[in-house]
Amino acid sequence: MPKPPNQSPAQHAWRVGLLERSAAKYTMNRLMKTAGWMDIARREAGVATFAATSSNPRIEEYHRVVSTRSWDDKVSWCSSFLNWCMLKAGLPGTGSALARSWLDWGVPLANARAGCVVVLWQESPDSWKGHVGLFLREEDGHIFLWGGNQLGGVREHFYPIDRVIGYRWPAEASLAAQPMLSTHGRPVTFGKK
Repeated sequence: MPKPPNQSPAQHAWRVGLLERSAAKYTMNRLMKTAGWMDIARREAGVATFAATSSNPRIEEYHRVVSTRSWDDKVSWCSSFLNWCMLKAGLPGTGSALARSWLDWGVPLANARAGCVVVLWQESPDSWKGHVGLFLREEDGHIFLWGGNQLGGVREHFYPIDRVIGYRWPAEASLAAQPMLSTHGRPVTFGKK
């Protein structure tokens, strides 16, 4: 935006910043309507595993979406959490507690989009083990995810970007309906910077 002649450089910078923040807020609000599962996941912030002698009933509820067994909060629950969020958003999940089951879900994405499902490898790229969460942002060689069983709770956490083995988007949610995800070349993110 060109600087009007009657504005100082500081006034112009402030106005441009205000417009960028307004555009980012508008874009994020539109995306939140598109990626309703993200809003559901964010409302679960703070749910965490209990001490060794007890189990969090909320995490047991996440597990019931993928199994009829009575799993406690000591069983890995990142995929159970994501399945629960998708179900609450009216979308099918994978029906599996395995993080890598998300590699066969929805449609693949070449690049991350805010709110997309991100699948990571654990131990080795060839292992059956993994982790799954929802994309927030990429920064300094790390990917920031919102998810369950991240340091024992529902929260934001970061992982090395080279651990990513897939980005997925629900087949039922149109990519065309997803709003633009950048303002002046910078990604619009859900997480704090």
